[in-house]
Amino acid sequence: MTAGSLTLFILLANKPYGIQEASVVEYTLFEIFLTFAATRSLRRYLFTCPAVRPQIPRLLWRHLGYVITLVIFQAVMLAARPNLSSWWNTPDKKGSTPFEIALFFLCFGIGYAQVLGSRSILERAHQDFSTPG
Repeated sequence: MTAGSLTLFILLANKPYGIQEASVVEYTLFEIFLTFAATRSLRRYLFTCPAVRPQIPRLLWRHLGYVITLVIFQAVMLAARPNLSSWWNTPDKKGSTPFEIALFFLCFGIGYAQVLGSRSILERAHQDFSTPG
């Protein structure tokens, strides 16, 4: 998954909005994996589970909102990049710039917020489904 997304970034980097297009694909793949897969001590959720299936439209709408937020933040930051001081665009010893690091952490924060929210929705759905009443 990571190798494919890296290839996608390389192929689309020079296109207008190519970074945003690659980000949307990679972001969606990681969100699906981190929301539904069993990671560390977190529970696994199945698409076929009767408690999860009614929540899928809600999760898709939330995902659309997060993707729109991600693309807007990236577009604003990439548009502001040429106007920033040279410090933001100067590569360090590893070749990355403070701007790229800030952009990464912004995207990571948006993704982390979505995963936490989505897993919370699914956990509540399981609790409501298993509660007799």
